[in-house]
Formats: sequence, structure tokens, C-alpha cells
Amino acid sequence: MKLSIVMTVYQAESYIRERLSQLLSHDLSGVQLVVVISETGLDKSAQICKELLQNNKDAIVITQADEGLSIARNTGLKATTGDYVYFMDSDDVLLEDGFAKLKEKLKETQVDVHVGKFVLFQSKGVDVWPDYSFPDITGAEEARQVIYEKLPDSVWNVWRYVCRREFLLKHDLFFAPRLICEDVDWTPRMLDSAETITFIDTPMYGYFYNHSMQLSKRVSPEKTLDINLTALNGVTKFKDRPYGKALCGRLIRESLYSISDYCRFSIADRKALRSVINACEKYYHLSPTGETSLYLKTRKLVPLYWWSVALLTAKTLRGLMKRWLGANKAWRTQ
Repeated sequence: MKLSIVMTVYQAESYIRERLSQLLSHDLSGVQLVVVISETGLDKSAQICKELLQNNKDAIVITQADEGLSIARNTGLKATTGDYVYFMDSDDVLLEDGFAKLKEKLKETQVDVHVGKFVLFQSKGVDVWPDYSFPDITGAEEARQVIYEKLPDSVWNVWRYVCRREFLLKHDLFFAPRLICEDVDWTPRMLDSAETITFIDTPMYGYFYNHSMQLSKRVSPEKTLDINLTALNGVTKFKDRPYGKALCGRLIRESLYSISDYCRFSIADRKALRSVINACEKYYHLSPTGETSLYLKTRKLVPLYWWSVALLTAKTLRGLMKRWLGANKAWRTQ
């Protein structure tokens, strides 16, 4: 059973040698590595990748103009030849035990989607948050319910999932071009199409949260607009599914968290965002969290701007607490 790993690279000169070398340190027999580099002419990422992979007959290096992460991933998917496809980011790592477990799983069963765990690398330590086990699953419908309702960590990240290549192509599961929150759009479509889903209990991915080039940390009105439009589209499309309420709860939380950045934007940008945020608010009752409940109870009394200030403060404090809790832990990356 052949696995294709698609790594997307963008202005990664400062760390790509270390990350790619870490990936190459694993047993990659039966693994195709597809590296897609979005070039800007500003760094040497392509040169470094070609140098490190020049003797790897199962590696493909593709350079193209920078058109965004979605198009880079789509290019990588089209170039794969493996039975399974795994997308990863260039600033993260694979964990040896989990990667070995994944390869065992691929030999044992041919399901549409494998769901994995990850380890969060903080600036001062590591956080496996929280420690949990996947339940025994009897079918895809139950698996979707568990993913959206019970998984304590993010469900959108594309590197949580290893997908059968023919399944992705059959259902046209490419990434929406020019969408900033492409994972939030892609993952529900992908999971909704899957007929068979299984889980891998051993963490296989190391996610470096505090990397300075990380796109998910950038704040912009366009990102907030994309998140709210994607959440709104997802809610209206999937709310009547058996797992719809659980999925909608996750999507609405994304909308609510994105509002925390609202206070950072200009008056004109806030005005442009307000109608989309108001449309999402109509579905906030589908999210069972305390934050959402408080928002609904006080929204008519507290202006959106001040709600944004409060959410931003809470999000900042939560991030500091996570970094503090993870500061004294250790994890072997190779």
C-alpha cells in the first residue's frame, strides 16, 4: 500500500532544511514525497528542497507561482500516485511511532479516511492536550458524530486525516481556490463523503503553533469574512445531517472566535463584516458552549465591538495559559 505525502512550502528558507531532513530520517519505503513550492523569488526554499531530494527517486519537487495554499495542495494531489494521500505543512514534523502505526494501518485496512492525533509544540515546550482515546466505532455515521461532538482538539486541520486517493478524486475533493480558511471548507465536505472512517490512537503529527510564518496566525478582515462565510455555508448545507448539530456547533464556534478580531479592523471593514456576522448569529443557538450562550443572552445589550474586545482578551489569556501548561513537557520528534 503506497502513501503519498504532499508538503506545501512557502518562504520557508529559514527552517525547511531542518524540517525536510527530519521527514527524510523516517523509513520512507513505499512512500512518495510530493513537495509543492509556491515561489516568490524572495528565498531559497526551492533550491534547498531540490538539493535534499535529488537522490530520492520517489520524490517530486514542483515549483509554481504563489497562488495560495489551496492551489498548491491541489497541484500536489494531482501529482500523487499513491493509494493514500497525506497533506502536511512545511513547518511541522512527523512523529516516528505514530507514522509507523499509520503505515501498519494502511496495510491492514482500506478505508476512505484515517483520523489521527497530533502533538502541539509550543515556544517553550510541548502540549499533548488533553490525553484521550478514540472510542470503538461501528460505522462512518458514528465516526462523524464522534469527530464533531467529542474530539477535544481542532477537527479542521487537513493533517489530521489520511485519505484514500481514489476517494478524493471520485468526490472531487479539491481545495477551494483563494479561500483563506480552506481546511474549514474542505474537511466537512471530505468527511461527509466518506463511507468508511477509522482512528489511529498514537499521535503522528507534530504541530508547531508559534512559528513566525504561520498563516493561521495572521489577522485580516478577509480572513474573518472567509471564516464567517464558510461557517454560514457549512451550517446551511449540513445542518440537516444526522451529525448536523454537532458539526454546526463547531462551525459556529469558528465564527464566534473570529469575531475576537473585529475590534482590530477599521470602521469600513467592520461595516462590511457586520452583515455576514449577523447572518451567522441566526444559527448560534446550534452551539452548546457557554461562550455562545452568553453571547446570545447579551448581544442585544453589548455592542459587537465590545464583545470583540472581551473575546480577544479571553483568547489571549487562554493562549498564554496553554503555553504555560506545556512549558515543562518533552517529546521525541525523531
